[in-house]
Amino acid sequence: MSIKQSTPSLSGNIWGRTGFGRSWVRSFIASSPCFLAPLTSICVFITLAQYDASFSLFAGAVMKEGFWSICIQYGPRLTIKGVLAVICWVGLQALLFRYLPGNTHKGQLTPAGYLLSYRINGLSAWIITHVLYIVLSLTGVLDPGFIPRNWSSLIGAMNLAGYVISAVAFVKAYVMPTHPEDRKFSGSSLYDFYMGIELNPRLGDNFDLKLFSNGRPGMIAWTLIDFSNMAYQYQTQQYIEPSLILITILQTIYVVDFFVNEPWYLRTIDIAHDHYGFYLAWGCFCFLPTTYTIQGQYLVEDIATAVRQFFKLGEKYRVFHGSSNSTRPRHGSNQNTVDISMLSNVLAIDVNRKTCLVEPNVPMDRLVEATIAYGLVPPVVMEFPGITAGGGFSGTSGESSSFRHGFFNETEKPDLFHGAAGAAGTLGITTAMELQLIEAKRFVKTTYRKVNSIASAISEIKGECNNSNIDYLDGIVYSQDHGVIITGQATNTKPADLPIQTFSHPGDPWFYLHVQDKTRNLSPSSTVTEYVPLTEYLFRYDRGGFWVGRQGYTYFKAIPFNKFFRWLLDDYSHTRTLYHALHASRISSQFVVQDLALPYETAETFINWVDRSLGIWPLWLCPLKGCSMPTFHPVTNRKVSDSMGNTEKQAPVETQISQPMLNIGVWGWGPQNFDEFISKNRDLEHKLTALGGRKWLYAHTYYQEDEFWNLYDYGWYQSLREKYSATTLPTVYDKVKVNVQAKGESSEQWSESWLSKWPIGGLYGMVLATLSGDINLHRQAKWRYWGK
Repeated sequence: MSIKQSTPSLSGNIWGRTGFGRSWVRSFIASSPCFLAPLTSICVFITLAQYDASFSLFAGAVMKEGFWSICIQYGPRLTIKGVLAVICWVGLQALLFRYLPGNTHKGQLTPAGYLLSYRINGLSAWIITHVLYIVLSLTGVLDPGFIPRNWSSLIGAMNLAGYVISAVAFVKAYVMPTHPEDRKFSGSSLYDFYMGIELNPRLGDNFDLKLFSNGRPGMIAWTLIDFSNMAYQYQTQQYIEPSLILITILQTIYVVDFFVNEPWYLRTIDIAHDHYGFYLAWGCFCFLPTTYTIQGQYLVEDIATAVRQFFKLGEKYRVFHGSSNSTRPRHGSNQNTVDISMLSNVLAIDVNRKTCLVEPNVPMDRLVEATIAYGLVPPVVMEFPGITAGGGFSGTSGESSSFRHGFFNETEKPDLFHGAAGAAGTLGITTAMELQLIEAKRFVKTTYRKVNSIASAISEIKGECNNSNIDYLDGIVYSQDHGVIITGQATNTKPADLPIQTFSHPGDPWFYLHVQDKTRNLSPSSTVTEYVPLTEYLFRYDRGGFWVGRQGYTYFKAIPFNKFFRWLLDDYSHTRTLYHALHASRISSQFVVQDLALPYETAETFINWVDRSLGIWPLWLCPLKGCSMPTFHPVTNRKVSDSMGNTEKQAPVETQISQPMLNIGVWGWGPQNFDEFISKNRDLEHKLTALGGRKWLYAHTYYQEDEFWNLYDYGWYQSLREKYSATTLPTVYDKVKVNVQAKGESSEQWSESWLSKWPIGGLYGMVLATLSGDINLHRQAKWRYWGK
């Protein structure tokens, strides 16, 4: 409500210049904070998240890689989830602002003579908001650590909110001004957008946009962010830094004091004199909550402190990486977790030594993009772009170059690094690793050789392992009488009359379908050769996730599996999106995704067993080089200790080299009945063990504990855990096992769950994949344009 008491003597009814002829150069400079301020908030976020709050480190990275490159790699992500969260937050505060009762106070007299009334209810809104946060957290409706856990997407949404609300205020000043006489025009649209036109814009008589912006979403979010930071640190570390507690107490006192004295705020420059534009809107919706909480943002992340605290308390903990290419569903709460998701930088590349220093959460596509700029590439690159360097080290990652280079691993403290490779992160937290690099060639000369039996496929691939002219080797077996051995030779040249084949674009074929079509009509032992750009070859299986993506069409039934729909649904066919959908929909509990390594002598028997028992085709063949033992990599080894660690005397680790193995990828639907699904997996493990094989430990594992430690050297492993103080981490068995008894007790829920109902689970998985923010990452890939 407003009362006009008097009208100043003015020559016109609008302040300032109404024309638009001002100097655009001066206007641009004056309004430059419209884009410089958000960039500053982005730089602060990146510095805190990626460079340990060191501006000097951030500046050094910018000098080396370029400002925009750093922003694109590490800047906030604008996601649907973040936008919806901010919309809900602003909506809640708007409802409280509009409908909570409060005393009415008068503001300052405006230049046009209006005396505005304000309903003061800020303290009530603050109390109700925080009580609601506590209640929702205690009842499990809201994750109390939601804000820091989604901070990147929230910052992106808050920046967007600042621009949107500024634009609304700018348009409103022209279309439906509250008090036309109190408007102020500078003569420059840019400057007016920045500083604002209306003095006190209102929606109706009582909803004052300026007081709402300045005193509700940002101010109340300030302390809510602090409390959420504390909750998040307690969730992940079972401990809250005293400094974080102190910061939260002091800032809470400040905010509560603001609301207690809110009537006084009506007479400050913010309300009485500043016009409402980007300066206030963005400042209150984005700058305040993201910058005033810097201390808490910094204190909430301290990996070393968290690990020391867990060890001191004897508490077991897990490591949160921020992404996963494991098919094991993630169980349990966020309790006792150390968050290392911020460790995602390529730190240095030494061209002379051909090495690269990286943090563990650098995905393969960004690693390749960073190294290939120097004409180098890791010798083993996992075929899925989202697999991280740490995942490749801590898990087992063998790919088509593994027949020559082995797995993705080891150096300083050789016993620890040898043991940690493949140990699923149970011997410590990897914070950085140095990778060896090799020269990157422009193309891979790719040859497809058709075989007409399982025996010939195994024989051919084993023979090619001795071929010194090739750099990559794998195979696809489509059926008992159609297999293809694929060899790749890195080269910088190609015949001018041969086209380049790519696999990463929406209109490109999926690799496994392309190979099948190319060899379908060939006679046995005949070959087809084509040239593929190196990066396209490295990530050739990304679209379709080998052929797991085909099962999505099987699941939805009504969607034809043809070129048009593969093009239309391309965003959902990349492995990052497929993993999100797999976990969100719980379909991984009905799906067989296993890599199984066997001696060449028993591989054919195993494939025939898979055909009879599971009926899964195609199968992937990948030869693996022998490696040092003992290890958690899939190798065959004589028993070196009993089930609980009574170790036999053995030769030093470096003298024990396993025999070469053939990996067989078995990926397809399993039985829908829970008991039958478990039974088939147990049969698979028994058959594998009988044939001298090992599982890769990224997937479901159903071994009993004594069975598991009969396969792996418990004594060697436990001695490393004790030597390097890793006993508060879960064991490998703890991480990879499936609790069959617990699942069996809830099998009725498992089969009757709404997620198991077609097509709810699949649709839910697609929605979650869309909201993840990863769905468009493949479109930003720089590697697609290298070497063409």
